[in-house]
Amino acid sequence: MSFQDKAFLVFVVFVLYLLWDLLGFWLFRDPAYTEELQTPRDPEQSVGPRRKVTFWFTIVAAIQVLV
Repeated sequence: MSFQDKAFLVFVVFVLYLLWDLLGFWLFRDPAYTEELQTPRDPEQSVGPRRKVTFWFTIVAAIQVLV
């Protein structure tokens, strides 16, 4: 398996993580969901550092695929 193949697989994994984070963010913004679970924070504060890291590493992986 070549470097490009591995880089593409890493990129796909990070895209899936990014989609998972976006779905979680949309779910967290659902009023019925937040009321039922009694979430302690405002939905706007749910972005957090982990989601930012996922976004940036997706960009880095995309650059590796293109190089």
